[in-house]
Amino acid sequence: MTNFDDEPTKVEMLLSEINNTGKSAYSGVLKPLSIRLPIQTYAKVVAIENFIGAEKTSKNKIINDLLEIAFDQIYPSLSESQKQAFDSFSQSLLDGSESGKL
Repeated sequence: MTNFDDEPTKVEMLLSEINNTGKSAYSGVLKPLSIRLPIQTYAKVVAIENFIGAEKTSKNKIINDLLEIAFDQIYPSLSESQKQAFDSFSQSLLDGSESGKL
């Protein structure tokens, strides 16, 4: 961050948790989803959980944070038509017009 008035990025927030200098929490609606992780990815998630402290966070929160960081990194590289399709489909799921998908 270059300006102290700026909100911290998701990367900065996760790093502050890893360094035990900050904390964050989720609010809102969560969608349960069962996924399978490659063992190497799982090991990295557990390593981050150990840095932060298992009593202070969860693997679920870490995975959500990492996904949000990935979306923030990928989105600017999408073409305008891809951004429009991505935004439209995401919003239709949130609105419930893509029935059965949520």
